[in-house]
Amino acid sequence: MFGSLAEGVETVPAYICKNMNLLDTIVLPSSVRSLGECAFMYCSKLKSINLPVTQKTLPVSFFEGCTSLESIELPATLTTISTDAFYGCTKLANVNLHEGITTIGLRAFCNCKLTKVTIPSTVTSIGGGAFKGNPTTSIVWKP
Repeated sequence: MFGSLAEGVETVPAYICKNMNLLDTIVLPSSVRSLGECAFMYCSKLKSINLPVTQKTLPVSFFEGCTSLESIELPATLTTISTDAFYGCTKLANVNLHEGITTIGLRAFCNCKLTKVTIPSTVTSIGGGAFKGNPTTSIVWKP
């Protein structure tokens, strides 16, 4: 099932699509400026979403339990990945953590499928359990 928000919408409300198990693709308009917490929590079929290029924070539990999400392109403007943002995304194997990210919250990528993690030099805070439960074989800190 495909979902989209109309151009002009500026806010994705908290919990808007929580538990929508048939939703597999979401298109967010470029007008979105604010993302609510837990917006796509437990959307177990979600495989594809575009995040607004102006987004600075990925909210708490935004993709928690999205067990079909395999990869995601994070916007270059993103500085904070909040607590439990990708918790339990059991197929998430590929995330590019780019320069500019400063904070990775508690359990942000807990119980995902990441095998290699590269931490950008701009990261100043990593919450407890951020990468717990992953089959990680390599963690690289960029100088």
